[in-house]
Amino acid sequence: MTETKRPAAPAQTDTWSALRRFWPYARPHRRWLWVGMAMIPAVALVSALRPLLVKQAIDGDIAAGDAVGLRVTALLFLVAVMAEFFATAVQIYTLQRVGHVTISDLRRAIFQHVLRLPARFYDRTPIGNLLARSTSDVEALSETLAFGVFTILTDVAVIASIIVAMFVLDARLTLISLAVAPLLFVTVRYFSAQLRKLQLEVRKAQSVQSGYLAEQLAGVTVVQLFGREAATAAEFERLGRRYLRANKLANWYDASLYSLMDGISAMCVALLIYFAAPQLFPATAAATGVTLGLLFAFIDYLQRVFVPI
Repeated sequence: MTETKRPAAPAQTDTWSALRRFWPYARPHRRWLWVGMAMIPAVALVSALRPLLVKQAIDGDIAAGDAVGLRVTALLFLVAVMAEFFATAVQIYTLQRVGHVTISDLRRAIFQHVLRLPARFYDRTPIGNLLARSTSDVEALSETLAFGVFTILTDVAVIASIIVAMFVLDARLTLISLAVAPLLFVTVRYFSAQLRKLQLEVRKAQSVQSGYLAEQLAGVTVVQLFGREAATAAEFERLGRRYLRANKLANWYDASLYSLMDGISAMCVALLIYFAAPQLFPATAAATGVTLGLLFAFIDYLQRVFVPI
């Protein structure tokens, strides 16, 4: 009887699966991690508060000619700015600390694991690839832990707080501002998928080139003995072209995404001004509640929403 082969289990390549595998190395340093995560609500709250203070200054203090009230609002705005700077600084410091210490533990674990591998593993695995994975790839994990994941969590909290504040101020203007949300969603999904594939190709190309470099330098005497300098340099250049092509294409998608996001952001502001401007005049402002301060706050909110996206 022939044995039925079971299909291979799909590789866990999604972000959260990778993070779950990474978590055991970060768990011993979770106290600093909780401090950084505790700053997320503070950053989100202050980000939503600052435009409200500007609205109060324009519609309340300046409109009423209240110089004392304007000074108080200005001081509150300064306190909000300092609070946001402090919360952001604490968050960045703690997350970077966790990232660096965790990566140090991970490097140690990888080295100990490599030392225990059997000799046949080294017969089929280039040493240069191991070197690249143990250095540059691990460094990329450090950046992901310190900035990527928790920056996304912070951005989500900021966007949620801003949208809530916009709906509280004026639901109709909020719906107008979010009219381009479907276009935004499609654009971000497409470009993020392309960039993810390209960044994976960049990592692979860099690993192959770094591995080839390490191997040729380790055996440079053999290369010189057989006069293979030109051929070795040509092969290294070929591997470098692969890395360069992937980087150039990734940069093109990255630049295009930023340009499109700026265009969509300007489109949102234009829609907001187009629908809100006729209601700013005294004859209609009293009935609709749309004021200059409200318009300024919405424009500020839109700019703050598009930056994290």
